[in-house]
Amino acid sequence: MPTPTPITRDFKISIDSMLQDSRTTQVHFVEDEALFVALDDDFNPPFAAKWLAAIDDATKAPSDEQIVDIQMGFTTTLEAAMEDCRTYFQSSKYKIEKAFPNKPMVWKEFGYDNYLAARQVPEKMIVFMEAFAATATKYKTELIAAKYSQADIDAITTKGKALIKAKTDQELSKDSRPSATQARYALLNAVWAYRTKVAKAAKVIFANDYAKYKLYLLPASEEATTTYSIEGTVTDKVTGKAIADVQVSNGTDTATTDSNGKYGFAKLANGTYTLTFTIAGYKTASTTATFDGTTLALNVALEKA
Repeated sequence: MPTPTPITRDFKISIDSMLQDSRTTQVHFVEDEALFVALDDDFNPPFAAKWLAAIDDATKAPSDEQIVDIQMGFTTTLEAAMEDCRTYFQSSKYKIEKAFPNKPMVWKEFGYDNYLAARQVPEKMIVFMEAFAATATKYKTELIAAKYSQADIDAITTKGKALIKAKTDQELSKDSRPSATQARYALLNAVWAYRTKVAKAAKVIFANDYAKYKLYLLPASEEATTTYSIEGTVTDKVTGKAIADVQVSNGTDTATTDSNGKYGFAKLANGTYTLTFTIAGYKTASTTATFDGTTLALNVALEKA
């Protein structure tokens, strides 16, 4: 039987950036819907509505951070159950020793010699509490005589079951994380499929309308390099990390770096351009480049202001 192939993201930009880019482009699509329909019946209603629904579904899906937070909640509950069992055993020792004074062999039956090894390990503590409950039931006559009631004995089992549930819930949450991530990736890829389909069609529809053509281009990290006349990546000069949201001007047009620090200008006429890179917190930088018809890669490193 073939091994299932894990679902991976079909895009390189950040998830938040992809979703916002799709939301914005979906609005533009609705405005230009008739032009898309004229090109291809695939864009007939309810294409726009389905795209928006896909965006909503992907947005509502729990993120990896939210899933981790849920897991932490189960871990907190487990630790509380562990502490409850530890505290209950320690408080029970007074009555056990009153019922069986100077009888260390009986104390061992209650787990005195196993407690330290079990107190920090949920699996061992579960076994410990089950043995504790069984021993308390065995000696219930003596315990009750020492004012350790039947309710006190029953509480050992109750607390042990609560520990079992807390540990099981934690393990189930761990098991569910890969499935939740895979499900989210499937939803995100569905959104991206709409976005890329529209981008491809827009290049045909708006081949002679630069303003519209630019509007539907994918983020620079996702477009083919040959789409652009000048393209590049903006990074921090010290850390080398990509800088998003840098405003890049070529004198007549502007572009914004995506979440990977990529920018691009398409359909430039041959000539020399001065590119200016601006973002709060960094020194503005400028550089001159000559486009001769072949895509020019121009990377820039910015200094902190």
